[in-house]
Amino acid sequence: MSPGFRATAKEGTTARAEKIGLVIGTYAASVLSRALCGKDSRRSGSQHAALEGKKMKCLTTAFALLIAVLPASFASQDSEILVTESDVPYQEKPARITLDVHYLKGADGIRPALVVIHGGGWQNLDKDYLTWLSKDAAKRGYIAFNINYRLAGEAKYPAAVEDCQAAMRWVRANAKRYSVDPNRVGVFGESAGGHLACMMGLLDSRNKAMPQVSSRATCVVDFYGVADLTPAELPKEKYSEADTFVAVCENFIGKKHSEAPELFAEASPINHVTKEACPFIALHGDADPIVPYEQSVQLVEKLKAAGVEATLHTVKDGKHGPSFGDVPGKDAAYEAMWSFLAKHLKP
Repeated sequence: MSPGFRATAKEGTTARAEKIGLVIGTYAASVLSRALCGKDSRRSGSQHAALEGKKMKCLTTAFALLIAVLPASFASQDSEILVTESDVPYQEKPARITLDVHYLKGADGIRPALVVIHGGGWQNLDKDYLTWLSKDAAKRGYIAFNINYRLAGEAKYPAAVEDCQAAMRWVRANAKRYSVDPNRVGVFGESAGGHLACMMGLLDSRNKAMPQVSSRATCVVDFYGVADLTPAELPKEKYSEADTFVAVCENFIGKKHSEAPELFAEASPINHVTKEACPFIALHGDADPIVPYEQSVQLVEKLKAAGVEATLHTVKDGKHGPSFGDVPGKDAAYEAMWSFLAKHLKP
């Protein structure tokens, strides 16, 4: 693996911290030893008191040194295990777009990768929103690539889809650099990112310069992603944020539903299901007020009908968002996700 300058600098900092900690710790132990083991021959009362005072001073100094160095030493070790390479460009044209790479320092062998795609209605947020999940994936043995993509304010559909596909091709093209197995690259996406993740599991886009490198993911984790953009309206009595759903879909496409229904259909993952699709797991709260839960149900059913391995994990009373509204079933959803990834990517 080529960790890059940032990782190397971190390792140098860690080594220096460990050396300093060792020196201070050794000195503190020496002071403590002198305080506890000093000769205590017969002395006058005043001499004995003076000696005891010196012992107490030595003890206080030793403990102060230990308290100062030990927490810093342990903290530096814990924080340096996980390495982050920030803002690595994966695309320069038509726009410069970056990703963050998270991995465990010193791990041996070829490892699987996970491309992480944030949500935000295709119009806001960025990769920082899912840094926590990317780091969690890295700690579990994956090389996590947490990506940005062009938002709707900068470019309309299909720009975001094309960016994510370019990111997947970049990861595979740079597999050797990061010790990644190019045949074990999954994708995670939530909400709008779930839609993009689905497209990466269904479509295979190739670059003329690298026709052998596929953009199709090895497996897909879809957190309450939009599977069907075609509804021009949703029942408000069932979906309290129905207007939001319609508005963000139209903003993503750049047109009203009535103006270009064929584009909304083309941008819908459910219309691209074939037997070539990779394995899927869809996780969705059945009380989602924005993205209809039924869309995940229908997507999984269509995948299964095509002979594709697909699983629906329903979060009872779950809302929209990574915490699912902090309902009791949240933890089980994440356990199902990690189990699915372990099965297909084998970290």
